[in-house]
Amino acid sequence: QQWWWRRRCVRVSVRRQSPCSARPRLALGAMAAGPLARLVAQVLVMGFNVFTRAFVQAYQQAAANPNGAKQAAANAQRTLRKEMTKDEALKVLNFESMPKTADELKARYDRYYNANAPEKGGSFYLQSKFFRAREAVEKQLAEEAAAAGGAPAGGEAAAKDKDGKN
Repeated sequence: QQWWWRRRCVRVSVRRQSPCSARPRLALGAMAAGPLARLVAQVLVMGFNVFTRAFVQAYQQAAANPNGAKQAAANAQRTLRKEMTKDEALKVLNFESMPKTADELKARYDRYYNANAPEKGGSFYLQSKFFRAREAVEKQLAEEAAAAGGAPAGGEAAAKDKDGKN
């Protein structure tokens, strides 16, 4: 095919239009796709590199701190189960430190829970926050009592609210 084009170029070169510049090529749209495809490929390669670096860095951090991975897994489970942390529970119930007895906890819980009753213009959302906070603090109190070797502070009766729910 090369010789044919050369021969044609020589033969027609006397005319103004050179057929050599009119060789069959890809359509104009396909030519424009070349730079676009190159750009898309560059973006994909760059994104893959960023992802790979982030993955390697996260792996190195997890390998350097094996307890951090366990704690992250525990936090993820707590979030999925919608458990409240001890600090968050104390803030919700407005305690500076852990209450000494379950009765102190029950009194504070009842006060806030009843003050936010929907019948009194309160919020069910806030009531549920107080309920979850009380559960978390009771769990912490039970763990501390079990670690000390004693019975749970306040007994099982203190763990139940008015409706008999835990």
